[in-house]
Amino acid sequence: MAVAKNSVLQRHAEAALDQARAESARTGRTAHVYAETRDAAATWNDLWRVVIKAEVVRLDDRDPRDNSRFVVTNLRHVPRYVYEKVYCARGNIENRIKELLDGLQIDRTSC
Repeated sequence: MAVAKNSVLQRHAEAALDQARAESARTGRTAHVYAETRDAAATWNDLWRVVIKAEVVRLDDRDPRDNSRFVVTNLRHVPRYVYEKVYCARGNIENRIKELLDGLQIDRTSC
């Protein structure tokens, strides 16, 4: 489950962002670094594993831009696998469902 950025998570992501910035500066391309931390929101009883995707995005004619993402999980796989193969795959499935609903207009109440 994705969680919103906050100052605590951003602080945890800073070392990974530094690595992504250095790699992006070296290659001139978008760079991704994956990491993890433990965090607990004020309303949570336990610490949760948070997978971090620290990314520096490079687009033509624009300055590099930091882009951090955070996913809470109980999976034990390495952070990159959790983010790319599990979390992103879930999003792709949701997009296909949305295309099906829109394409066939089966999301209307009259259907």
